[in-house]
Amino acid sequence: MELGFTKEQIILDEKFPFDIYSTDSLERLLPTLHSHDCWEINYVESGSGKYFVDNQVLDMEEGDVYLFNNLSKHMAVSEAGMSLLVIVFRPTLIWMSQDEYHQLLPFYEQNDYFASPQDRLNQNYLEVIDLLGRIQKEWNQRKIGYELMIRALLLSLLGMLYRYCSEKENVNGRMKEFQKRFEKIRGILTFLQKHYTEDITLEQISKETFLSKSYINTNFPKVMECTLFEYVDFLRVNQSCMLLKTSDYSITQIATLCGFNSSSYFNRVFKRLMGVSPKDYSKNN
Repeated sequence: MELGFTKEQIILDEKFPFDIYSTDSLERLLPTLHSHDCWEINYVESGSGKYFVDNQVLDMEEGDVYLFNNLSKHMAVSEAGMSLLVIVFRPTLIWMSQDEYHQLLPFYEQNDYFASPQDRLNQNYLEVIDLLGRIQKEWNQRKIGYELMIRALLLSLLGMLYRYCSEKENVNGRMKEFQKRFEKIRGILTFLQKHYTEDITLEQISKETFLSKSYINTNFPKVMECTLFEYVDFLRVNQSCMLLKTSDYSITQIATLCGFNSSSYFNRVFKRLMGVSPKDYSKNN
């Protein structure tokens, strides 16, 4: 089966970027791998199927829990039918400091979390399922203070996943390696977040971060799974999406404000990442 790919734009409330819903995999008419700028947790409520995740194909059964970061290309398919509980949220909802990056490991370790009979006997699994149910209940009822409750429950959920991940065999070595690689490029990410709307060169980044150009070109993709300038394009397009939705600027003005040197290049990059042109995106949003 030949799979298409699209960069899906999930619209979440700016003040509380969170959503939870149930979906039937049979609702997907076209098999399309997708990624998005938020994190996702899937819980198989019933049925079975397969998950295409980057270069893997995973069997899905009732009770399985899967995690996806903002870079994962994924798609669920089922011939017999499969119901999923889907949670999507932006990491800023629960993660405020780069000093806590090691806690993100469960979302960046491409393991089949809680997807085997042995996992169902793990106490962490039982607590994760309980937390998922409590989050869904808070969202459905939306009583006063539900935002605080959901945020607290999500933090508890992340803690349980992190604990489970830490207890898995050989994970400590992978965690230390992940921390080491991330620590090396943290200065690059901080610099790019501040200056992505400006003209940026590899020489400038090398000078600002005291890292060689060859080191940046080799190690940045290992952590971020994209090249440095692909990441810059992602930051610029992400900002342009916000301006297209909330401002009266023209597409040419938005391209300039977000750091693109020409409208034509902006259109090409935007369509490559988002699957539609800036004009169509603005109309749809």
